[in-house]
Amino acid sequence: FKNIFDGLFKLDADTVKTDPTADGVLKNDGFVASAAEVLWNYMDYYDTNRLKKQTESAGVTVKKDIPYISDGNKYHLLDIYYPENAAEKLPVIIDIHGGGLMYAEKEVNRVYASRLAKRGYIVVCINYSLCPDVTYPTQVSDVMASYRWVAENGEAYGFDLDRVFVAGDSAGGQLA
Repeated sequence: FKNIFDGLFKLDADTVKTDPTADGVLKNDGFVASAAEVLWNYMDYYDTNRLKKQTESAGVTVKKDIPYISDGNKYHLLDIYYPENAAEKLPVIIDIHGGGLMYAEKEVNRVYASRLAKRGYIVVCINYSLCPDVTYPTQVSDVMASYRWVAENGEAYGFDLDRVFVAGDSAGGQLA
């Protein structure tokens, strides 16, 4: 695997050496970028089919597409998973999906979130802006805005703000 990726990067490096004006190509249109796009398209196909086969836990309520930044951007929405009939404030887990900062959305972790909610947590799954539409560290700003939203809306949503946890997978782990 490492040899394959080293080879891909060498192909892009050779392109720049032979065409000094191609430096911008590496960022958006180089072979590595094209290979990454193929990989993410495959992952999207895989995740879509995987999610179709999975079911959320029974006994969980979901509030979907709540804006944590009110700008109409779908990447500034979050979903909240609760145990049904929760009557007291509960610990909160903020979940940040993976995807290399350029792929996936909050729904990819819906089954995981529902399983945690079934065990007595409130789970907040967030979207964040994706590359190449934005550049890093825009995602960090989005995540920080979601943290502020949780802090500012704890009372309204039954969050126990003394017990807030952050989780993420892959790029989401880095952002967490």
